[in-house]
Amino acid sequence: MKTKPVIGLTMGDPAGVGPELCVRALSSPEILRLCHPVVFGDLDVIQRASRAITLPLPSDLQLWNVESNNNPVGPGVASCSMPDAKDF
Repeated sequence: MKTKPVIGLTMGDPAGVGPELCVRALSSPEILRLCHPVVFGDLDVIQRASRAITLPLPSDLQLWNVESNNNPVGPGVASCSMPDAKDF
């Protein structure tokens, strides 16, 4: 079995369309068949976007630690917390 590539996505502006697009990428069966998407952004913003568009995040979504080389394989979020993201 061929190993799928890990593809990084940036969340972008927390008040823009980026969080919604990231949720759609993390939840897309077609994308998950081709690669392991990892979103670099604020986890809370991604979760709120998921609720706002009523599209659940994958049950196997993993939190990646950007300071570790032992990241799991699969869809994930490398949480880069934004101090004021809760205000968006």
